[in-house]
Amino acid sequence: MKIEKSEAEPSEQISSISLKDTKSLRPFFVLFSLLGLLVILSVLVYRLPTTNPFVKTVSFIIPFPAVMVDGSIITMRTYILEREALAQYLKNSGTTEPPSNDVLQQTILEALVNKTVIRKLASRYGVKLDQASVEKYYQDVVAGQSSEDDFTKELSETFGWSKTDFKKRIVESIVLALQMSDFVSKDETLQAPVREEVEQVYGRLKAGEDFLTVSATSFENDLGYQNVADLPEEWKVVKDLPVGVLSEIIELEQNYVIATITDRIEAAEDSQIHLMTVMIPKITLENLVSEYLSNAKVRYFVK
Repeated sequence: MKIEKSEAEPSEQISSISLKDTKSLRPFFVLFSLLGLLVILSVLVYRLPTTNPFVKTVSFIIPFPAVMVDGSIITMRTYILEREALAQYLKNSGTTEPPSNDVLQQTILEALVNKTVIRKLASRYGVKLDQASVEKYYQDVVAGQSSEDDFTKELSETFGWSKTDFKKRIVESIVLALQMSDFVSKDETLQAPVREEVEQVYGRLKAGEDFLTVSATSFENDLGYQNVADLPEEWKVVKDLPVGVLSEIIELEQNYVIATITDRIEAAEDSQIHLMTVMIPKITLENLVSEYLSNAKVRYFVK
């Protein structure tokens, strides 16, 4: 009489369990293998020179950070491209004493960090890059060349850039910085501390304090004799100012100014005035960038 087995043999049970365990653990093995590979690549990327072909190849595939600014990543790829462009420029310019690797690295990283901060500030204040201004700036640059074809050829030979590279890396950064500088100069909230300072100075002068005494604690400028006809439009308020009388507060692009005239020479179209000023600089984009960086968390991965 044949008796059928109701249960699998112990060896079969073990094999079945082992197979199931292996299948369930396979994703973890893959994950650990990938993590291990990433660690090895990271060690090589950060230990080998950035000029090493292996480092460039890996960095163009995996976005390893070169710098992090408050969570924003400047990739190794970006850093390597900037370094290659600068190295090619120095080579083609015939520089007899090129800067050291440390100086090159510091220069490039500082420039990239500043660009990143300006973009962050632009985002904070709602300033968007004006593409029309980018194109106009580019066309103005090209207008100073013999032709656009010659210019793009020179870009390729000097920096290894295409026209698109030049717009993206140079023109867009310049235009955004110009937009931000204009915004900062005109923003009443940002300029409020300086405006308060200049109004205090103006109040002291209106109260009768000596101009030279007050200006000695500020930024006094003796502009000497100026031809009235040659004064720029923003200075028009002083053209007919009587000698010894204060102007109103004059707002220029980069400064607040209080002016007075100490002497006037009337000679029709050649009339001149001796112009004295208290000139107080406005808050600038550079001030904002420095202030941001003083409180930012900046971590450098490139050593």
